[in-house]
Amino acid sequence: MPSLPNNFGLLDDESSAYDTSRVAVLPVPFERSTSYGKGTANGPAAILRASQAMELYDEELDAEPSAQGIATLPAFLPEAFDMAEAMAEIQAEAKIHMERGKFLV
Repeated sequence: MPSLPNNFGLLDDESSAYDTSRVAVLPVPFERSTSYGKGTANGPAAILRASQAMELYDEELDAEPSAQGIATLPAFLPEAFDMAEAMAEIQAEAKIHMERGKFLV
């Protein structure tokens, strides 16, 4: 039995291919400084799941923004424990995709 894609908007392969997508979603399940109520690392996965139930057609635009292509990147986990170093890793990863012309979410 085929499984559903685990990407933003439950888009098909053509609409979510990185090379042809104008938008890229970079999940960063980062949780380092939380002292109470841990669980922020689950946020990106929850957003992806919720996006699979949203309407793709935008009535105000009278269009489907997803037609621009929305690629979902693998989750990025910085290796550094130091907060400043971890933020630098995230920034470097984001820069890669922005330099490739992606609108990064």
